Amino acid sequence: MEGSFKYPYFDDSDMQKLLFEIFCLSFILLFFSGFLNIHQLNIVYSQEESNSMINIPETISENAQNMLRNITSQVPELVPPDPNNKNGWKQLNRQISAMSIAQSKPFVNSFEPNITSTKLGNVDILDIKPKNWMDNGKILVYVHGGGYTILGANSTLNNSVPMANATGLRIVSIDYSLAPSSKWNQTTSEIVSVIETKSQGNSRQYCNVW
Repeated sequence: MEGSFKYPYFDDSDMQKLLFEIFCLSFILLFFSGFLNIHQLNIVYSQEESNSMINIPETISENAQNMLRNITSQVPELVPPDPNNKNGWKQLNRQISAMSIAQSKPFVNSFEPNITSTKLGNVDILDIKPKNWMDNGKILVYVHGGGYTILGANSTLNNSVPMANATGLRIVSIDYSLAPSSKWNQTTSEIVSVIETKSQGNSRQYCNVW
């Protein structure tokens, strides 16, 4: 698909609210179904009883504050490998990705998207189309989280698949190279190249980055 780049695409309040709700749902599911059972994995953690890095805002309801305290009190604080320990990062990524892939399966099974693994240039991507997708000339490019060090397009379908289903949009999820095997400028160049490729062409095409 070809088209011109328009940013931002999601600028109305209803869509912003939808994006926020999906983010919150994914965040809660991640902690409940994954991190609360993280002790089952062979990952090294500190022995802190609570994660002091997570702030509980006072602007939310008391019930919400208590819920977050309960969650974060059970979340171990990750001690990452040495920055130059490539094998350590690969092992950590395999373990966390396996957990995230398991979390994604219910979303994929429920929403039944059409997912194709392909390349744009030299960059691996997942092309995700919601069930009964109709081409409206709009694309959402998803740059998954993980601090450029962990996770991938396949292990973050719990985010991209619900978004495709909720918006009806085709999503291009970038499976960018991870540090420390990849330096930051290589990774960002991969991301920019995908965005530029998908945003070229006629004015009917809209491309937004998430």
